[in-house]
Amino acid sequence: MSYYVLTGKCTVISRTTVQRVTYLELQVDGNKVLFKEFDQEVRRILGEEEPQQDVGDKPSPEDWAEFMEFDEDFQEEFSNIVRNDDIKEADEEFTPEVFYDTYLNMELALPSEDGAEPAFARVTKRLRDANGLPIGTAHDNPILNSQMFEVEYQDGHMAAMTANAIAQNLFAQVDAESNRHVLFDEIIDHRTDGKEVKQQDAFLTTRSGTRQRREMSIGW
Repeated sequence: MSYYVLTGKCTVISRTTVQRVTYLELQVDGNKVLFKEFDQEVRRILGEEEPQQDVGDKPSPEDWAEFMEFDEDFQEEFSNIVRNDDIKEADEEFTPEVFYDTYLNMELALPSEDGAEPAFARVTKRLRDANGLPIGTAHDNPILNSQMFEVEYQDGHMAAMTANAIAQNLFAQVDAESNRHVLFDEIIDHRTDGKEVKQQDAFLTTRSGTRQRREMSIGW
């Protein structure tokens, strides 16, 4: 299933994934201006006047209840289900393009140019061409995924990166159990209550002469 979307240039594009504008977003002044300018531009290109708002309630089912009860042709038309067995359901023909934004907000540790410390970045959005079409093609195999994304570094500058490069970086950051390990340089602030185990008392010597690490229970 796909949607037909009207652009500001009055061209129609097809998209399998769309996102509606929320009620809170509609209350933002900037969005109000954006939608108003869009409507004005579409009417200018199509040469249509501003549509009149319809006044009145929606038709009540009671108005045509008698047709449902006595009119056989109306009953058949109303109950008709448009179905084509030659067309598969959307779930049967899943493509990763439906979920093209799976890499959004991913955190990356990219090699820096000087090779000293990794440069941290975050995936911010999917890149599109001048016509608004997504760049690249999705694939079940991450290595063959050629989609393009924009990443933002901690210093604020942006860069373009392919999905396969992002996936390669993510796999390099985790172990076989998908755990991410991060190294830190030092602890800059801490405190103790005097009950901690000193380094010289970390091991106990048993009667047999073997050394065993002292165990303690920690409460938070």
